[in-house]
Amino acid sequence: MRANSHNGDYPFIFGGLGFLSVLGGIFCIVLFFANAKARQNGGHDISGVIYFSLFFIPVGVGLILVRRIAAVLFSIPLGILAVWMIVSSIVNVPFPWLLLNILFGVILLFPSWATWRGWSDLR
Repeated sequence: MRANSHNGDYPFIFGGLGFLSVLGGIFCIVLFFANAKARQNGGHDISGVIYFSLFFIPVGVGLILVRRIAAVLFSIPLGILAVWMIVSSIVNVPFPWLLLNILFGVILLFPSWATWRGWSDLR
């Protein structure tokens, strides 16, 4: 164990991220079923949202159980999204909204940072 290890902090962070991920997956399932009537009547079809739940729920359970593979599967897509958001915002977004997009991109980098810092606490 490292001298400056924060044993206990990172499992709590990953548990919280896992809980939010499972809630996001459940929300996707609710959206899928709530859209059934509109889909049958020729409205917008957002049935592809069910695939997000197939990703969010198992990864969320893995994060709650503090598994390395779940942390990697969660943090890499968010890290890529964050870098894409920051770089494309600098190129395409006007100034006042640029700061908001950069802030949101930095927030999306948090799971990648937590995975990197808490790697030794993951199982």
